Formats: sequence, structure tokens, C-alpha cells
Amino acid sequence: MREPTKNPFDLLLDAVRQVVQEEVTKALDKKKPVQRRLYKTGEVSAMLNLPESWLATKARNGEVPSRMFGKYRVFSEEDIQAIIERAAVKNGTESQK
Repeated sequence: MREPTKNPFDLLLDAVRQVVQEEVTKALDKKKPVQRRLYKTGEVSAMLNLPESWLATKARNGEVPSRMFGKYRVFSEEDIQAIIERAAVKNGTESQK
């Protein structure tokens, strides 16, 4: 016995599905990774090679910039850059910012 022949509409639908699947696959392959904008205290301390407890204390005391979302403390890329700039040493002396 032969398989039943698909009607033209079903053949067209299969072809469209195939094209859409290929285009979606291409688009996902080309997609750039999303850059993170907020970081947890542990992540920032690892990036800056600082003890997490030191960074958390400084942030709680307002000595370094951070942000609060409810009970969660996070750091933006700008916060991290400001922490680095505040720690800059000029002519062998600590910055007084």
C-alpha cells in the first residue's frame, strides 16, 4: 500500500515550518550575549579581589556605592567603577575622596 498523498496546503505548511525553524536557529546563533548590569556582593568582591565581608560592610555604611532591591544589595557597573576610582593611589598616597 502507498502512503496517502498530502494535500498541497499541508505541503506548503511543512515548507513554511522548515523555513521558520531555520531562520529562528540562525537568529539564535547570531544573538549576542546579554551583558549583565547588576552584580551581587560576592561577585563584585571576587572581581575586585576583596574580602566579601569588607565590601558588604563598606556598602552598608555607605562608604562605597551600591543599590538595594528590597533586602538585596547589588552593584551596578557604574558602582564598581566608582569603587575602583575611589581606591586609586596617587603619588604613593591614598586618595582622599
